[in-house]
Amino acid sequence: MINISVKAQDLTKLYERVDPAVVVIITEVKDVVNVGSATKIVSSEGLGSGFLISDKQIITAAHVVQFAEKLNVKFDDGEIIPAKVISSFNTADLALLELIWPRKNAVTVKLGDSDKAKIGSKVFVVGAPYGLSHSLSSDYVSGIIKDEQTKNPFTISEFIQTDTAINTGNSGGPMFNMQGEVIGIVSKILTESGGFQGIGFAAT
Repeated sequence: MINISVKAQDLTKLYERVDPAVVVIITEVKDVVNVGSATKIVSSEGLGSGFLISDKQIITAAHVVQFAEKLNVKFDDGEIIPAKVISSFNTADLALLELIWPRKNAVTVKLGDSDKAKIGSKVFVVGAPYGLSHSLSSDYVSGIIKDEQTKNPFTISEFIQTDTAINTGNSGGPMFNMQGEVIGIVSKILTESGGFQGIGFAAT
């Protein structure tokens, strides 16, 4: 019982330390739809997660922002700052965003060494599943998946497989090790139901 309590306290402290760096990314996408014999442009809203690495830069998943016309970043205190995509790497599902103006008193997180993650390592994810911002889920690394089909070592993609609960809205959010370092960016989930009942992957 003592060990369980200590672990719970450690995770609580870690969450409180890193959570202010986690953001919700709100995207606006425009689509052309057919209405009878005419066409119409409609806007739809998307949702993802991300995290601050400086007072102006945010890392998220490429698929979260791939087709976005507009980007807004919402912080834990409710502040919303517009952003733009600086670079995107679709193969690895990673994107770098820049805020239009700096976040005051920014809380940032450090990038850890994902190569140190082993099967059985404890990890936790913070994000906005189904819009429930700053939600935490925790489990273990259940596999390391590397795509080595390409001969170019700079385009090899690696993903951490986990049973940690991942749902719509988590995409782009950070996967942390137990030192509070980011070792993966939530990428996708293999599921038959559309929800968490499946296997989650985080890009490294």
